[in-house]
Amino acid sequence: MTARIGDTWYRYNRPYIPNDLNGKEPVASLEYFTVAELTPAGVWLMPGKYTYSPTAPKDDSCYRLTRRWVSISARKRYAYPTKELARNSYTIRQKWALSYASRAYDIAAWCNQPTLFEGLDEIPTRGFTF
Repeated sequence: MTARIGDTWYRYNRPYIPNDLNGKEPVASLEYFTVAELTPAGVWLMPGKYTYSPTAPKDDSCYRLTRRWVSISARKRYAYPTKELARNSYTIRQKWALSYASRAYDIAAWCNQPTLFEGLDEIPTRGFTF
């Protein structure tokens, strides 16, 4: 894969879901990044449609605080050069999030058993008082 300055990279993110969707389905948001600099191992990305200028000062605080370095050879990246790769990454990230949430639910359900503290005079508090 060869990246060039000015190329657009993509990342899908989980949508913000308000309390009232008015019958609409939440849609994943697509973020755009522009390649601002190249290194032998990766690229520096700027959010949005960034216009690269070789004369722009590199010590500009906006430039330093908003750019993000992404490895070209990494298995997991923050952004991808195509929408298809970004969509695949989003799908994998959401499957992991679902498995974490499912595991947390299983643990909470197990901890909520009525017989969990059966036979104990009081709930163990590890020395803490409430």
